[in-house]
Amino acid sequence: MKRYLLIVTIISAVFSKAQEIKKEIEVKQATVFLQGAKVFGSTNISLQKGKNTVRIVNLPNNLDEKTYKINLEKNTTLLSITPQSNFLKDDEFSDFEKKLDNEKKKLQRQVNLMNIQIKNLTGEQNIINDNLKVSPNDKSTPQDQLIKLTEFYRKRMLEIDNQVFVLNEQKSVLDESITKLNKQSIEEQTHKNTNRKELLLEILADNDTSLNLGVSYIVSDAGWIPSYDLRAESVKKPLEMIYKGQIYQKTGQDWKNIKLFVSTYRPSYNQNRPILSPLYIAE
Repeated sequence: MKRYLLIVTIISAVFSKAQEIKKEIEVKQATVFLQGAKVFGSTNISLQKGKNTVRIVNLPNNLDEKTYKINLEKNTTLLSITPQSNFLKDDEFSDFEKKLDNEKKKLQRQVNLMNIQIKNLTGEQNIINDNLKVSPNDKSTPQDQLIKLTEFYRKRMLEIDNQVFVLNEQKSVLDESITKLNKQSIEEQTHKNTNRKELLLEILADNDTSLNLGVSYIVSDAGWIPSYDLRAESVKKPLEMIYKGQIYQKTGQDWKNIKLFVSTYRPSYNQNRPILSPLYIAE
């Protein structure tokens, strides 16, 4: 009986172990400062009742880990938050990179098979050339046999040359395709997201639920620069000054179609309240 209880306990422990959920947030809003930006993003997750482990991946490398804020819905509790860096990320292939690699392997296999055929055909040519070497003083070979050997040589060597020519043509086409795939792979690596920051969250859920998880943080590799346009319709009319802001961001995240605000606030400034020492006036 104790043995059965032990087995049931082990199985229960295995199934109750938190399964890690890997997610990437979608940026929804950014408040851009003169130097830096506060970014908010979210993602939908499904939690099981009990303890859940959620890993947020592809976060900007230059974010301030002290500024993380996590938004959860009711009936969930944030147990812990652990910033991490994934230095093995460069070894991971995207789905598109895997597709390119598989296609390249297929083409390379065809090229290797063609090289084997060309090698065998060339070897056959060498054997034929070695066996058809007849000395000028050798009169033991009848003339009609020499004619037949010559015809065989001409016919077979022509067949081999044609086959090698066609194989080399096909191989050139495959080599061009492989070269294009290599260039596409290099291009994919150039634009590949190199963000390595991750966030490991331990979340306790009261029951099975699906929710929208929000994450905000401050990054340093973004900002905006004020610029001005002066316009005048004539010398008799006042100048019109247009105030603009040139926004830049190098976070590695997509800011397309997000809510965007600009601010003159400087998050890098010390925001701690000053501690004032009392001053005493002597009598």
